[in-house]
Amino acid sequence: FTDLLAVDAAGKMLLYSNNFVRDDGQPYTGSAPREVGHGWSSTTRIIPADVTGDGFTDLLAVDAAGKMLLYSNNFVRDDGQPYTGSTPREVGHGWAGSTRILT
Repeated sequence: FTDLLAVDAAGKMLLYSNNFVRDDGQPYTGSAPREVGHGWSSTTRIIPADVTGDGFTDLLAVDAAGKMLLYSNNFVRDDGQPYTGSTPREVGHGWAGSTRILT
């Protein structure tokens, strides 16, 4: 089942787990979201993709300057905190003018 990530006004990234089966078909209502990152307020776009090829969804973020940053999903290594354990790595630049990015 697909979970959701959201960024609030303070830049906190929140994980909404999909509890479709447990919560009688109401996938995102049964539990409070869990903070899995912070400092996301400067990003203009976030793109989910398995960039590293390990079977876990990584995040590509584009900041206001147009830099594309890779946030590797380290869910197993970092005790269920997928995007907090490592520093993002710049994987591109010049993305500020792009209106849509698809994977």
